[in-house]
Amino acid sequence: LTKLMTAIVVLDNYNLSDTINVSKIADSQNPTKQDVGFGDKISAGTLLSIMLVDSSNKSAYALSESIGTEKFVSLMNKKAKDLGLQDTFFVDSTGLSPNNVSTANDLVKLAGHILISYPKVADISRIKELYVPNLGFFTNTDQLLNELPEIVCSKTGFTSTAKGCLLLVTRPQSSSAKDNDYLISVVLGADDRFSEMKKIINWSNEVCN
Repeated sequence: LTKLMTAIVVLDNYNLSDTINVSKIADSQNPTKQDVGFGDKISAGTLLSIMLVDSSNKSAYALSESIGTEKFVSLMNKKAKDLGLQDTFFVDSTGLSPNNVSTANDLVKLAGHILISYPKVADISRIKELYVPNLGFFTNTDQLLNELPEIVCSKTGFTSTAKGCLLLVTRPQSSSAKDNDYLISVVLGADDRFSEMKKIINWSNEVCN
């Protein structure tokens, strides 16, 4: 879920048409099934999309290297402070370190800010399959995109320490719901993040109806 803040910093500070080279250090980050590689020259916008859809650690790190990883992380923490995320702290752009911390409450605040100020992040996050010329197809890591049609924004997360995590923004299934009504749900530390999230969504639909 750290990559949501990474995306915000990129949109605040980068020209998405600029070309970024994937370094050896970026290439050494924990890979996904389909991923970028050392020597690839990719636009910041494409790396942003791959990062959000495929949860690519290599893409996240390559983006942070463009202005320097320390400066990038500093911008992440400044943004967290500006948004009032009192229990959130970042040490990298990938989310791989156990020293990246946040809470469900802070993540709900972050998601709300994304919906208002960074709709591009939400739009990209719900792409089921992304095609990138010369690299192939990248499949979204959120399995629920194929099951829940009302998803507005989505981001998965997993490390051995944090276990399964999932942030999901959906439209309430209620006749009284307005166009700008959203349900923001967060699952942290789950053995099965998707089944736990479905329980929340099903419960909320029952309550709303």
